[in-house]
Amino acid sequence: MVFDARLTWAGHIEKVIVKCKKVLNVMRCLAGVDWGASRKALKGIYDALIKSVIDYGCIAYRDAAKTTLAKLDVQAQALRICSGAFHTSPAVAIQVEMDEMPLTLRREQLTANYWANLQGQDRSHPTRAVIQVCWEHERVKSQSFGWVGDAIGKEMGLEGKEFSPTVQLPAAPPWDYKEMYIDLGLLEEKQGIGMDKYRVQRYLMEMYREDLIIYTDASKPIDKRMGVAYVIPKLKVKIGQRISDDLAVYTAELVAVWLALLWVEVNRPGKAVIASDSSSALISIKTCQSKSRQDIVIEIIQVANNLLQSGTEITLIWVPAHIVVVGNEFADRCAKQAAGNSNVDIEVNYSKAEIKSMVKNIVKGKWQTLWDSGQTGGQFFYIQNKVGKGRNMNRSKEEEDVLSRMRYGHTRLNKTLVIMKQHADCNCEFCDSPESVEHVILQCPKYQEERQSLSSQLQRKQLRLNLEDILQRSSGEICFKYIFSVLRNTGLIKTI
Repeated sequence: MVFDARLTWAGHIEKVIVKCKKVLNVMRCLAGVDWGASRKALKGIYDALIKSVIDYGCIAYRDAAKTTLAKLDVQAQALRICSGAFHTSPAVAIQVEMDEMPLTLRREQLTANYWANLQGQDRSHPTRAVIQVCWEHERVKSQSFGWVGDAIGKEMGLEGKEFSPTVQLPAAPPWDYKEMYIDLGLLEEKQGIGMDKYRVQRYLMEMYREDLIIYTDASKPIDKRMGVAYVIPKLKVKIGQRISDDLAVYTAELVAVWLALLWVEVNRPGKAVIASDSSSALISIKTCQSKSRQDIVIEIIQVANNLLQSGTEITLIWVPAHIVVVGNEFADRCAKQAAGNSNVDIEVNYSKAEIKSMVKNIVKGKWQTLWDSGQTGGQFFYIQNKVGKGRNMNRSKEEEDVLSRMRYGHTRLNKTLVIMKQHADCNCEFCDSPESVEHVILQCPKYQEERQSLSSQLQRKQLRLNLEDILQRSSGEICFKYIFSVLRNTGLIKTI
């Protein structure tokens, strides 16, 4: 990164702009309509060579002046190339169409992610030591990470949450642990010849007739609430607990297995089989590796090792969900009931991945608020009023460009040419009405014959000849292939 004497970040941002403009030139060369790279390929170039450059160090340079940060308009230029949009098309609409949030929100998201990363680090971590509150904290008006990191965490509701350690080490060397048996035989059978409840019950009876079978499950049916449960049909035991909100289902499945092991540790049944329908959780326990919840995996292995050392036999087995295996269905219902509890029964620490998911949803909500209250992109808002919904990008570049321009409402029709100062007025030369996308497809008498043909084809598919429906349903091929064929036959493709 480039530091200047007054830490304005002007030099660094200028370097970023120069680097990104070279990539923009390459993208322009590749963006030919008839022969060029597809939208998906161009978007990949943007992600790899422009977005990554802008993101690098943005946590530090986010406190630069607004006028300096505004120079990073290369995002809008790149997305225009990808989508084939004209320079008159609103940048906010292009961002929604291409599923790329504004850079201000992107910087906020990355800042919050980095703040969450630090919370799982030890107090001796160098960065945590550097950004502690100092005497000039209240006197200097700065937006640098050291000044606003905690404020952003508080604003997003992350302050006060307990974070799992980023580096989790077991109490004893893993090679000293006794390895418990994890039975994935039913999973292998499911991948081969299929599965039904009778096969599962027969398998359990053949393999574990004398063992005490404990079924575990997790459920997330209400808002962000999470419930876990373990059920022992033979003993008529049903235990459900509500755990911390916003956790991943994978985490909850691991917690359910851990609670079942704690019950075994207290009651010592001799032989116990814990049945779970989460293959990812069991594979993590089997390999002693988890990308997001290594702390819970290690805790499970330690409890299981204590039981094995004391002579209690422990087996974990995968059973398929939702095929009416009695014990599994009981556990599922019990977990759903537990999720409805008014209070949290067990506080579980949050992993880095779970916090990032929460941050992403919060920032997406802010983006939605901006889109709802925006003053530009009105026609596109009428077509797509929700952010974060990407479109199918597997068509040709020509088809994608035409569709996007129709959705933006900015084409080579006269209504847009007036804005570009390339036409005297916005009226249609045939009927003297404003020539817009809606006018051409639904109203202009010049294309009445084509419109009737299109309408009859859509009626056979039980669809209406309605601009909103046509452009909203463009993620599918039914409406699009008909409207595109009509536009091509009338010669409007090249015009749009």
